[in-house]
Amino acid sequence: MDSDPARTSFSNTTIARTKKHSKKRRLSQLATWVEDPIVFKVHKIARGKDLSLSAALREIILTGLKDELSAEEALARASLRESHARDTRQLAKRLMRFLVWLLYDVGQIKVLATNTLGMQEGMNEGIMKDIVRDADRQTKARFSRMNPELSGFIDEVVDQWLRSDEEKGRGGRVV
Repeated sequence: MDSDPARTSFSNTTIARTKKHSKKRRLSQLATWVEDPIVFKVHKIARGKDLSLSAALREIILTGLKDELSAEEALARASLRESHARDTRQLAKRLMRFLVWLLYDVGQIKVLATNTLGMQEGMNEGIMKDIVRDADRQTKARFSRMNPELSGFIDEVVDQWLRSDEEKGRGGRVV
């Protein structure tokens, strides 16, 4: 609407003049994301000094940049934090792939061992069940001694996982 005061006025195209300001007054916008406590603190400072938020932030940044050593230290800490997080994510991905590979190999070994055991002379289903149960019990006991905080995890999640494998006919377990 023409009555909207936020609109710029129409330019007079008959007069050719530049609309550039002096280079001193040109400002560029910076943007970042910060946590809520920092936002609240900057708002409080701006209100207390009767400044706009952008003017308060500009002065805070200019003051912080006057001491270049502390600015460099802050940037070095942030850079170190980011590179550490990136390296940790990469390591976690590699370890996860390795863990999946190991679980696959252990599953294959378990199937082969169970089948080999089942082919032994004199082996029947009752003996096989006893051997598999005893192997599970001993493995859980060793793991619980090494990592007692994970014993609850073993009882709930791993047993449920193994039971689902049995129902699907995988995992090489005879129960």
